[in-house]
Amino acid sequence: MAAEIYKHKAYPSTKNILMAAEALVRKYPCLKEKGSGTGYEGWKNSLRFKMGNYRTKLSRAGIKDVAVNAGKRSRTNPEGAASRAKIKRPRRGEINFMPNYPQGETKDTLENLRLEMVEQFKKTVTDRDMIIIHQHMQRTFALRREEIVNSAPPIAELKDRWPALFCEAQLYSEFHRITNQNLLYSFYAALDKYTPQLLKLYKKRKTGSFGEKMEDVLREYEEQVQTFLKH
Repeated sequence: MAAEIYKHKAYPSTKNILMAAEALVRKYPCLKEKGSGTGYEGWKNSLRFKMGNYRTKLSRAGIKDVAVNAGKRSRTNPEGAASRAKIKRPRRGEINFMPNYPQGETKDTLENLRLEMVEQFKKTVTDRDMIIIHQHMQRTFALRREEIVNSAPPIAELKDRWPALFCEAQLYSEFHRITNQNLLYSFYAALDKYTPQLLKLYKKRKTGSFGEKMEDVLREYEEQVQTFLKH
């Protein structure tokens, strides 16, 4: 059960655990607890502990998305941070939060690929091998996520170490690697969704410098719409 929950979330919330416990007794009514108001209160507590134990096993096995939180306070590490202090976990939309290194790769081999990319960016734009850069960016994704999640480096340092990340094409690619979504498509879809509401809001603001600027923008917008409709 813990393994199935982990497939969805490494750190499920209390609500998530509650839903899992409810689903468990719904599918297997014989497991419903007698004398319990919900029939699954005990299962909720059991699943919470099972998830903790399962994460510990994965952490010891080197699974990075849980190993990143190793070293918390325990009997063997009384000086560590509180067990639930600053837990590093995926944010909304982060499908690939902290993947393991590709098979056959180590931190050293991936670091060599990173250095090769840095050397590529010392060349002129026309001389850079963008195919190699893209391949290396794909290959070093796990190393990059490890650095960002663990160290949260300043932008300037990140730009020095991963210059390709600040190219438009690789920015889109990195967004896709993390969220498994197309950035441009998501942006334009959201823009289409909210544009009518934004236009209504802007049309109401007719005073002040902002109103004057928006009046010019809206005039150009109306002209573009009319031109489009004519064709």
